[in-house]
Amino acid sequence: MKVVAGFLFLTSLLKGCISGSSEICPGSNADKHAKCSMTVTFPSANCSVVSYEILSRLRGLNGWIDPHNQGTYELLEEDKERNQITASRLTGDRKYTDKFQFGLTGIDGK
Repeated sequence: MKVVAGFLFLTSLLKGCISGSSEICPGSNADKHAKCSMTVTFPSANCSVVSYEILSRLRGLNGWIDPHNQGTYELLEEDKERNQITASRLTGDRKYTDKFQFGLTGIDGK
């Protein structure tokens, strides 16, 4: 949850796109792990705007850092055909790695 909130805290500026799906999960090789899914709708921004914001924060553009504990983000895959972004976050204390995936779908289905 915090990863998504960390990326998308400017929700009032973004609209026109749905991010998330219960059908996508990057999975884990760990014996014990957690899973959650959520759908977020941005009624006034298209998916390219939302995708750009996610990728910009993954790359730390414009000085953006993880507000929780300065974790390190890594883009694992950007699948433009399926409109999916897969990434990971290593916590600031370097103890845990979160793997997450965004699936973007336009409100009009595009």
